Amino acid sequence: MQQLIPLTCFFDSIKRPTAQQISQVKQYFWKTSFSNRYTSGQSNAKMDSDIERIKEIADGESNVFSSYEYTVTENTLINTKFSKANPLTRAFLLLMAQYHPVDLVKNQRVDLGTSLASYNRKEYHHVFPQAYLKSKSVHHDDIFCVLNFCFLSSDSNKAISRKAPSTYFETLVPQDTFTDVLSSNVLPINKTIYQKDDYKTFIDRRASEVVSKIDELTA
Repeated sequence: MQQLIPLTCFFDSIKRPTAQQISQVKQYFWKTSFSNRYTSGQSNAKMDSDIERIKEIADGESNVFSSYEYTVTENTLINTKFSKANPLTRAFLLLMAQYHPVDLVKNQRVDLGTSLASYNRKEYHHVFPQAYLKSKSVHHDDIFCVLNFCFLSSDSNKAISRKAPSTYFETLVPQDTFTDVLSSNVLPINKTIYQKDDYKTFIDRRASEVVSKIDELTA
């Protein structure tokens, strides 16, 4: 991740950053994470440019990254297959982590240290279970859409297994904290989507939710 070098320069040159400086560097991180800045060529030149802008922050400049824009769209997310080798998947996971996800079944904060570990593949859950979608003849790439994933403990994952959302969102997800639990996972809170096992609407709505969160993080 080439962003690490400009970020290292930031913390090396600014020992006690102000809240405004932290806000600017966060804006830089999220805008570049959800763009093709480092995947569209000339990455070294772009990194050098970013380092120069970091120095401007150290010199007291504001709105240094206002000209940067994220390029991810709802369609981009819908067409992205989950893979930890994919920069967009990694950015998506980090975005999810920002909202302190709560386990859908246990109603407890997910241990992100465990979930984000590179060796751990059991802490990612298909919201619409893989086996369930396969039984409905949903295409493999659609099943593995990045938007169909959330953090979940392996125990809860096993409890859900291949159950249809219309079943497990009713019987396993705590109803008294339903909205809070789903919101913490940036999931649509409309129960009808799950009651109808409406995968397409789920993906479309979640794409919209995620882009809204990107807007918040890059504002």
